[in-house]
Amino acid sequence: MAVQLKVRVGDILEIRVLTSGDFLNPIIEFASDVRSVEKDLKEKDTQPRRRAYVRALFAMIEGSMYFLKQTCLSFSLRSGNPGHLSVGELAILDERTFDLSPNGTVTDQPKFLRIVANVRFLHIMLGRVFQRLCRKLPKTGKFGLASP
Repeated sequence: MAVQLKVRVGDILEIRVLTSGDFLNPIIEFASDVRSVEKDLKEKDTQPRRRAYVRALFAMIEGSMYFLKQTCLSFSLRSGNPGHLSVGELAILDERTFDLSPNGTVTDQPKFLRIVANVRFLHIMLGRVFQRLCRKLPKTGKFGLASP
């Protein structure tokens, strides 16, 4: 006899995007950081300022992807149908990985994701979660990403 557990996925995962401001405000901050570093670089082109620009730019890219994934997670859970995503997909959307500690308890930790694989995964998740909106998008994008 199978036992069914009644656990809401939203009780396990931490949702950080509940409003459009939760999504937009951090991205605006990232863009402001890039703009500020870019201005410094234009004033004086040095190696440290170039490195700061690259760090700020990639922080904006990775941060934007993170908040897009949080938006997918939030929309999926709040739509009442998180079942169309696997447990693994939900964990990756939340950028978490799980392991067992030596004493046998479950621990979770942030998951490091390679940027190219992360972009592809995000593209697939956006398509699946927002499929009605994505049906009008082209089948392949500029970067050769096949539509889900």
